[in-house]
Amino acid sequence: MASSSSAGGKRKRGWDGAAPQKLPDELWLTVLRFLEGHPFLAFALTCKQMGRVALCQSERPFETSVGLLLETSGREESLSPSWLRWAHECLGERTDFPAEVKDSAMKQLAASAGCLDTLRWMREGNPSLDEEAADAAASAGRVEILKWLKGQGCTLSREVCLYAAEAGSLEALKFLRSEGCTWNEGVCAAAAEGGHLEMLKWARAQGCPWNRWTSHAAALGGHLGCLQFAVEEGCPVDSWITRVSSREGHLEVLKWIKSKGVPWHPDCCMVAAQSGNLKVLQLAKSGGCPWDERVCDEAAQGGHLELLEWARETGCPWNEEGVVIASAEAGHLHVLKWLRDRVSDWETYEEEVHHIASGRAGRGQKWNEIIEWIDRGEPLTMRRSPVV
Repeated sequence: MASSSSAGGKRKRGWDGAAPQKLPDELWLTVLRFLEGHPFLAFALTCKQMGRVALCQSERPFETSVGLLLETSGREESLSPSWLRWAHECLGERTDFPAEVKDSAMKQLAASAGCLDTLRWMREGNPSLDEEAADAAASAGRVEILKWLKGQGCTLSREVCLYAAEAGSLEALKFLRSEGCTWNEGVCAAAAEGGHLEMLKWARAQGCPWNRWTSHAAALGGHLGCLQFAVEEGCPVDSWITRVSSREGHLEVLKWIKSKGVPWHPDCCMVAAQSGNLKVLQLAKSGGCPWDERVCDEAAQGGHLELLEWARETGCPWNEEGVVIASAEAGHLHVLKWLRDRVSDWETYEEEVHHIASGRAGRGQKWNEIIEWIDRGEPLTMRRSPVV
């Protein structure tokens, strides 16, 4: 569709001479919800209306939203030099972006994407380079960009080694250390969480400090090799690591750490139920880990019926009302159907369940299905005494 504009600032017109209709924000917001990564940034830069919608969606102040867009956009290989130039031009026309934010944002994007020629081109317009550009390069493991930035006099932040470790780039970490960048316990923790065993070994050989968060991070990521290295080399460990492993469902990690005599954390059964990890719960219970009513509450809240059934059959205590309410609030009809024949007096809870579902009916179909199920008034099909 051909269009033209007048010098008076009038809106562009189509082939029939009529001004195009402006679509409502609500429609653009619907479109935006399907976008991730750099398409989100492209959307925000297209025009002021789309930028406003994007910022509304992010629910952050403008300057912080730029950082969010970088976070979702700058880690993708598909950010080409031509795309970056387009974004730079669009951003340059926007008066609602502070100039220093615009320049820094685009240089961070270029650094993160590894586009050195584009970064040089941007610097022709504004020679300044801040440490955020180096942080972005380190976070993406862009060693060549880091070397160029350092050669241009760019300062390196205190966190830049951590960003390289989080990216899993040993080459970047080695370069940064050769330039005198500082590091701390977070580097070992980041390497362990990412499963970067070679990096972890190198960092320790170079004197990088660590603490119990290194072993916890290895457990969090499910990286048994990193955990074994850390523990065998004297890294501190405590019962919290069993909680982390139970929550994440890392069964082999949990078995190994228990073989080292680490005691159970009292929350292990609860967090296993919360995550729906039946095998972890079974291991914890068989290993003597205590449990309480929270196990059934969390299983009901998460809709983990198989786990709830096993827990009750194995004698886990519960609070009937709490379990029923948790199931209703989460909209788990299949759990409510199971509970209906197992609680001591379903009729005392039915009205409350109906009330809860009615208050959430506008949020999704699952609560409407609960209402319909109760309204049908199906007779109790079985009555089993609750396990004590």
